[in-house]
Amino acid sequence: MCNRMNKFCMMICVWLVLVIPVSVSALPITIVSDSANSTEKLGQFTAKLEYQVVSEGAAWLWISLANTSPVANGGWITGFVFNNPGNVITDASLSFNPRPGEYLLMGGTSFNNSVSASPFAEFDIGAALGGSFEGDGSPTAGITTGVEERFRFTLKWAGVEKLTEESFINELNGDGQFFAVRFRGFNDKGSDKVPGIVDPSLPVPEPGTLLLLGLGLIGIAIVMREMM
Repeated sequence: MCNRMNKFCMMICVWLVLVIPVSVSALPITIVSDSANSTEKLGQFTAKLEYQVVSEGAAWLWISLANTSPVANGGWITGFVFNNPGNVITDASLSFNPRPGEYLLMGGTSFNNSVSASPFAEFDIGAALGGSFEGDGSPTAGITTGVEERFRFTLKWAGVEKLTEESFINELNGDGQFFAVRFRGFNDKGSDKVPGIVDPSLPVPEPGTLLLLGLGLIGIAIVMREMM
């Protein structure tokens, strides 16, 4: 009788895995150029988004950004922008910056449609040389071809543990875009603005809750078999 009760308790514990929400970080997401919708068809990039909860109400969003434009084109990445999921971010800082004093945080005080990326619709947050995504003239700094640099944004608000990398790719601006990169100083004196898409060659990471659900069902099956 006791043995059966112990097994029953085990089954209840496994079932709790299914009904109690647990936050599990997703895998990093790779973004590539949506060249078909860029303004001048010159710039190319890859970016990786990694999201990490560091404390209650605070998280880090790491963005690794590489300039993959053809060397013959030249050009510098001078800025990038993304969106505020559900407009819940109330405080943001560029807490790890490979070029202090050059790349500045953008987003104002509201982090809501405050970054102009014409001809695209506005974005919410970003970083750019001099704090301007638009910029003008030929840059003397930025991410040149063949170089990758890594930025970290510290984001704060209530309920931070509910967001993942997918939250940022699912938050779209008025033109249906979640990320865009600014290029300036190409060899032909041109510039470019390039939206991003999730790398179609990579599998979409499964949400952590699906993994927990599968483990829970397997556990229940094992316990029930032992009870019979």
